[in-house]
Amino acid sequence: MQTDRALDEIITLLGNYLDGVEVIGAYPDRTVYTRLEERTVAVGFCGADMSPSSIDGGEKSGEVKIFADIFVPLSYGSAEAFRILTDICRALSPKSVVSVSAERLSFDRALSAYTVKSAIGLSGRIALGGDGNE
Repeated sequence: MQTDRALDEIITLLGNYLDGVEVIGAYPDRTVYTRLEERTVAVGFCGADMSPSSIDGGEKSGEVKIFADIFVPLSYGSAEAFRILTDICRALSPKSVVSVSAERLSFDRALSAYTVKSAIGLSGRIALGGDGNE
């Protein structure tokens, strides 16, 4: 799993699985406040816990954590955010989900939307390339 390719794969997978939900890659250095018209999930990497899995050190195994921040316009109701979280877990289950955490539902006045911030841990191997120091 190379991280950029893996994130693109997860975004595509969720986009295909979550009917009527916009799935986007998150960019933490850009904040744009706008009222949401559609249900939206912003996805990105939030951490990893790795250990060597091969003699040459060019590959690591462990847990990679992605975040999936869920935004639901008020017209859909607050329960929709947790339904989307459940569907995210279902969609990612073939990817070896090992942990799921979610914060309490909140309301974002600027977006006029309910929000749930979640993190999903995936088990796997990460190819680092080269001699493992790149």
